[in-house]
Amino acid sequence: LTPTLSSATVAAPGAGQSVLTLAASQTMALGTYSLTVTATGGGLTTTSKLSVTVQTAGTFSFVVPDGGASVSQGYTTAVNLTLTPSGGFSAPMSITASNLPAGSTATTSTASTTVSGTVAVTIPLTIAAAKTTPVGTYQVLVVTSGGGQTKTVTMQLTVKSATPTLT
Repeated sequence: LTPTLSSATVAAPGAGQSVLTLAASQTMALGTYSLTVTATGGGLTTTSKLSVTVQTAGTFSFVVPDGGASVSQGYTTAVNLTLTPSGGFSAPMSITASNLPAGSTATTSTASTTVSGTVAVTIPLTIAAAKTTPVGTYQVLVVTSGGGQTKTVTMQLTVKSATPTLT
């Protein structure tokens, strides 16, 4: 644990305060720790015992549909992205997409969505392809960020011709 005080000193006659913040490293073993905090001044010393529990910060899983997405030139489609929190994770999440083909965009209906508890949240990602978006298959990077964590998933996007072919 790394301790940080908001102020190392409190002005006499001791009417002020200092906030103790404790930070646990990612490699610290989970469990309960006993700490002793000592304050001195004016010829006096006082101690307080604290019990601190280090636990997992939680995380989230993030999945896109197995088949990815398919859209025709000049049209839009929506795919459902699923965010599932675990281990007490709770945070507002943002979703972005990159590596899109020229002339296409990807947006969600909200700037951010908060996930918490253990309930999965489904967020539609709307993909719009311009009439000039090149036909083909692309690997789109969908990035979800929140609570100090970022996860990236690759989703296949197929852009189809809007012009029907006669056979």
